[in-house]
Amino acid sequence: MTPCIPGDPDISGIGVRVAIYAQNLFSFIPAVSSLWDGEVAKYELEAVKAQSTTILITAFGILISAMVQAQTLGLSNFHATIILSLSWMNNTNTFIYFLLYVQHKSQLGPQQIRSDVISWYRHVRAWFSRSVKLADGGVDVEAQKNSSDPDIEPSSALQSNERSLFSAIFRVEIKGTVAILGSLHLSMMAALGIWLWSNPRSFGIENAANACGIQYSSTIILGKQIPLSSNTLRIFSLLLYAIFLAPGFNLLLPMSVFLGILLFYRTCHAPRRVGKFDPADRRKFDRSARHKFDRSGRRHPRPTRKSTVQSGPSKPAPKGLVNRSLFALQTWYNPFLLPTFVGMAFLFAVNVVFLIDIELTLRQNRKLQTSDESIWTFGQILAMLLLVLPLRDLRVFGARRDVTALLKNAVRWHASTEILWDLVRRGADVNVEVEGTSYPTVLLLAVSRRRDVELTRILLASGANPDIPDDTNGTALQAACSYANLKIVKLLLESGADPNIEGGEYGTALQAASYSGNLKIVELLLENGADVNIEGGRYGTALQAATSLGHADIVELLRIHGATS
Repeated sequence: MTPCIPGDPDISGIGVRVAIYAQNLFSFIPAVSSLWDGEVAKYELEAVKAQSTTILITAFGILISAMVQAQTLGLSNFHATIILSLSWMNNTNTFIYFLLYVQHKSQLGPQQIRSDVISWYRHVRAWFSRSVKLADGGVDVEAQKNSSDPDIEPSSALQSNERSLFSAIFRVEIKGTVAILGSLHLSMMAALGIWLWSNPRSFGIENAANACGIQYSSTIILGKQIPLSSNTLRIFSLLLYAIFLAPGFNLLLPMSVFLGILLFYRTCHAPRRVGKFDPADRRKFDRSARHKFDRSGRRHPRPTRKSTVQSGPSKPAPKGLVNRSLFALQTWYNPFLLPTFVGMAFLFAVNVVFLIDIELTLRQNRKLQTSDESIWTFGQILAMLLLVLPLRDLRVFGARRDVTALLKNAVRWHASTEILWDLVRRGADVNVEVEGTSYPTVLLLAVSRRRDVELTRILLASGANPDIPDDTNGTALQAACSYANLKIVKLLLESGADPNIEGGEYGTALQAASYSGNLKIVELLLENGADVNIEGGRYGTALQAATSLGHADIVELLRIHGATS
C-alpha cells in the first residue's frame, strides 16, 4: 500500500519513545526503594515528588507541542492516538506519588493519620483548602511547623524558609505540586482526546492523512487490533476523556478507589487499640511484622518502658527450606504494605501494556507511514538528553545514605519535626553534635526552639542525652525551665536530667525556673535534688533571681529549702 500518513519523528520517533519509556519505568525504582525497608521516610517522599514533578513537566511539553503542531504544521489523527497513549504512561507518576504519600501518612509517627474514612476526609479537605492560597508575608513559618494540627504539612528537609519567586511576586502559594500538575496534565490530555475523537476526520489540518488514518489505520488496545474508524472506539474514548476533563475531580475517582481499598484492608488488619501516637508505648512501635533493623544493619531505637501487651508463647522454628523461607518472609514483610505494592504492580503493568500496544500499533501501520518516520531529529535527541534528570534522581536513591550526617544537616537547618523523627528512627546518632549552630543537638532543637513535647518524648525514648549543653541556654532542662514548660521539664527529669549542671545564661535549671516564675517547676526541681545555693549565671543564685522579679511564693519556697542568699 502506498504510504499516506506523513512521518512525524518528533512525535513517534524511536528517540522520543525510548526516552518516555525509560523515564516512566525508571520512576518505579526509587518508589520500590522507598518501600523496601517497610516504611516511606519524609525525605524519600520528597525525592519521589521531585522526580514525578520533573516527568510531569516534560509530559506537559509533549502535549503542548502536539496541540500547537495540530493547529499549525498539522498532526494526523494516527499520531494523536500515539501521543495520548504516551500521556497515559506519564500520568502514572501522579499515582506513584499518591501511593507513597498515603503509605507515609498512614504509618506510625508524629504525623500519622488514622486508617478510617473520616480522618482521611478531613485531611483531604484541609489539603484542598490550602493547595492554592494567598501568601501572607507575616506568616510564622516556625509556628506552622510546630502546629499540633496533623493536617499541616511540614516543610521539606534542609529547605530554606524563603518563599518562591512566584509567591513573592504574585502573593500566591501553591502546595501539592504533583497532584496539581497531575490533575492539569490529565485535563489537558482529556481535552486533546475529546478534540480528536469528536471528529477524527477534521482533527488538525491534515485532512488527507486523517482520511487515510480513518480508512486504513488501526490501534492496538490490550493486544487487540481495533480500526480507527470504529464507532465503538470513538464513543468509548469520548466518555473516558470526559470523565478526566475537569481539573481536581479527575483525580478523585482513581484515588478514591485505591484509598478505599487501602482503608478497608487496614481496618481488617488494624490492632485492637488505636490512639494518639506515644513513642514511650511499645504497642505503637511494635506493630505486626515491623522491621527490627534499618538499612545499615543497626537496630532501631526502642523505648525502655515494658509493653503491657502479652505476646503469648513463642512458636517453634519451622522445619524445611520452604517453611523457613516463608517464615522469614513473614517476619521481614510488613502486611500494611500489601495494598501499596499491589498498586505499584498495577501501575507498572499499565506502563508495560501501553508500551507493548504502542509498539504493536506502529508496527501494524508501518506501511502507511512515509520513510522519514525513522529519521533522527533535534526533538528526538533533546528527548534523550532529558533522561539526565530522572537518571540523576535515580542516582540519589542508589547512593548509600549516612543517616547521622543527614541528621546533622537537618539540625543545622532546623528541618521539620517529621524529618528529624524519620532520621532518628532509621538509626542516626541522636546525640550527634553540630558545630556552629545555636542548637547543637536534636534534643536542644526540640526543647529550645520547637518546645515540642511529643518530639522530646520520642528523642528521650530513643536515647537522647538531656545533659548536653549549648552556649546560650545551657542544657535542655535549663532551657525548658527558662521557658516554663512544665511537661518537658517532667520528661527530662524522668529521663535522668541533672538539675545541678552549671552553665548557660541562668547558671542552673533552678535559677532559670525561678526567673520564669513557675512555682510547680521549682517544686519539681527541688524534689529531684536541685541545690538552692549554687552561684553563677545572670542573677547569681536562684533566690536572687526570684527576688529581683518579685516572685514571692518562689522566694518563700527557696528559703524553706535552705536558700541563704
